[in-house]
Amino acid sequence: MQYSEGTFEALAALVKSAHPNASYDNYRKGYFHAYNDGADYLIGLGQWLVKIGKSLTVVDDDQFQELFEPVT
Repeated sequence: MQYSEGTFEALAALVKSAHPNASYDNYRKGYFHAYNDGADYLIGLGQWLVKIGKSLTVVDDDQFQELFEPVT
């Protein structure tokens, strides 16, 4: 999921799927921060939070475009 204004709840749900007891904040404008329960993700606007299996990783948009192809 790509982080943009208004996607806080969806990102929180994605993190909760891997880290049920994680905490969140976005006090620093332009960032989503998930921490605790094994989570430590700082996601900037335009970056992607990708879940593969039970693992999450943060990738830049150019990396995401290089790794994944759109589904039509």
